[in-house]
Parts: sequence; structure tokens; C-alpha cells
Amino acid sequence: MTTFDANQLKKEYLNWYEKELEFSNISNKVVRIDSPFEDSSSDNLVIYAICNNKKNNITLTDDGYTIFNLENNGVFINQSKKRKRLFEDHLSAYGVQYDINTGEIYIRTNFKNFNKDKHRLLHCLLFVNDMYILSSPKVQSIFAEDVAEKLDEHDISYGRDLPIVGASGIVHNFDFFISAKKNQKEKFINAISNPNNSLIIKSKLTDAIQAQKIKRQRPNEFIFILNDTKREVSEQNKLFLLENDINVINYSELDKKINLLQ
Repeated sequence: MTTFDANQLKKEYLNWYEKELEFSNISNKVVRIDSPFEDSSSDNLVIYAICNNKKNNITLTDDGYTIFNLENNGVFINQSKKRKRLFEDHLSAYGVQYDINTGEIYIRTNFKNFNKDKHRLLHCLLFVNDMYILSSPKVQSIFAEDVAEKLDEHDISYGRDLPIVGASGIVHNFDFFISAKKNQKEKFINAISNPNNSLIIKSKLTDAIQAQKIKRQRPNEFIFILNDTKREVSEQNKLFLLENDINVINYSELDKKINLLQ
């Protein structure tokens, strides 16, 4: 029987990651990186590393595919001021930039920070896919906005888009933050629009686990609100979150369980 411990799990994860992550030379200055993470079309996220010897830096870019794919599915960021603002705010939180002329989402880095910044860009691209492409163009607001409206209806005060910097320097973002009242815990909340996508669940769970390691003045808890408006949420994914000390609330039950956020 395989030994079950942290080192073994880490080894298994790194072996999987190394197997699924592919680097290929496009030219002497461009490298294609196929990640194991999937976008909403179930295609692997692909980014490119472009070396600029004169400036001694590396540009990591999605080559404009993310925005192209969004628009191909009828989602146009600039058609909604709220959507555009949220898009820009989240890119800023990840330290990522957007070229309005080429449609590229990119980050400039160097060899020393390459791995950390690659991770940030991939997380950002996952967020953009989750935030827009997974919602129908006919839907008036994205899922996080739906959750925000529920919180407003129940007069719950909250902060938005809270970035927490981990010990490694990687930024872990949460959609909502509710300050602790007397004898209560701080609440870090993520709104997951596609909770049946196991890779998105694992990515968000990684953020929560890393944030849990950071010592704060008040006790805290982590809550994921799962979008079950179109289909039932995978019990396996819910159990996976619960086993890792993440409280889960189905969006359809949010009104009934709103006391968990107060």
C-alpha cells in the first residue's frame, strides 16, 4: 500500500504536473507553454514566453486567445462598464496587464521570477474564463455580482477582491471578505461559477490553503459559494472542499443559510 503522507502527495502532484506541463521551442526567442489547466472549452491553457535580450526580460502572454475566445462566444468586456471595471481590477490584483490593441493578457518578468509570474498569469487566465466565458451572454451579471446582490439584500457589509500575499510571494485572491464581529471569525469567500470544474476547484482550494497558513490577528474561516443554478454541484467536489476545511454553500440555499455569513 502506498504511504499516505505529505511528502508522498507532494511527489505525486509534482510528477503529475511535470508530465502535464509541456515546453516547446517556437523560435530561438519564443517558447510555447502548454499548462495542465483547462479553460471553459476544456482546452489546455496555452501561454508563450518571449525573450527580449535588449531589455533583459521575458514577456509571458496568452497571445490574445482568451479575449478572442470570449468574443467568439458573444462576451464583450467593453459593453459593460461594471464588467470592464471588474476585469481591470482583477488583472491589477494579479499584477497582470492587458493590451487593448492586441487583446493580449500578459506579464513581464525575468528568469528569477519566471515561475512565480507564470503561476500568476495562469491563475488570472483561469479567473477570466470563470468570470466571463462560463456565463451566458444573456445573463445580466456574472456570478460574483449575483452573490454581492444577495449580501446587499441581507445588509451584510463586505470587502471585495481581497488579495493575500503568501510566504512565497504569490498572491491569493478572494472575492469577498467579511470582517469579524465580537466572538466571530473573519470570513474569506470565493464565488465559484463552475464548481463542477475540478481544476478550478483545486486552484481556488490552493489559494485558501496557502492563505490559511498566514497568521492573522483574528480567527478565520473560508467559504465557497457554489453556483448550482444550472446544474447540480458534484458531490465529489463538495466533499473534497469539506475535507480541506472549506465550508460550502449552494447558491440556491444562500438565503436560507445567510446566517453563516453574518
